[in-house]
Amino acid sequence: MKSLMKMTGVFSLMIIFSTWAMPAGAADFDLTVRAGYLHLTESPVKSVYGGGFIFNPSIAAELSPYFSIKAGWEGGYKQSADIGLYQESSNLILNAWELSGVFHYPGWKPLIPFIEAGLVSCGYSQEIDSVFIRRTVDHRKSSYFAAAGITYFAGSDIFFLAEFKYVPLKVRPFDVVVDLTGYRLLAGIGYRFSF
Repeated sequence: MKSLMKMTGVFSLMIIFSTWAMPAGAADFDLTVRAGYLHLTESPVKSVYGGGFIFNPSIAAELSPYFSIKAGWEGGYKQSADIGLYQESSNLILNAWELSGVFHYPGWKPLIPFIEAGLVSCGYSQEIDSVFIRRTVDHRKSSYFAAAGITYFAGSDIFFLAEFKYVPLKVRPFDVVVDLTGYRLLAGIGYRFSF
């Protein structure tokens, strides 16, 4: 709950800080759906569960030709593996809510490079079906992320994009620190509309 309140506060400050750049008249909004691959970088977790498919829908409001604010959700990662001395079945599920600021350079349109930074509220869930007792972890942890990519406008309202995103994340289930840091390789399609 505290992490959600922090994210809401930061998001509100981003809106207030950026209103000076809001163009007169209608504002542009981008609806985007990304999909791609999550690569975990920490060796023990990576060797057990490996990477996996993710998807990432989002909505962004363009406050100026150079800056947008974005809210999104990431999900889809669910991997299963046998772990431990008794090779007990387990699964790991990761998801995240995101709030961010996106800086883009429109000077090369239809190609628009961008960089992005923001906060995430990451959910991680692990179930271990032990011969002794079924153990479940289901928590959330706040972190930050950084991303960069390029957008290609195929017309005035349809665009495609490619993105690299990095999310550092360390969690502490069962009093043991587990590193779930990873990067995402994403591609997507979006629709721009005015409101």
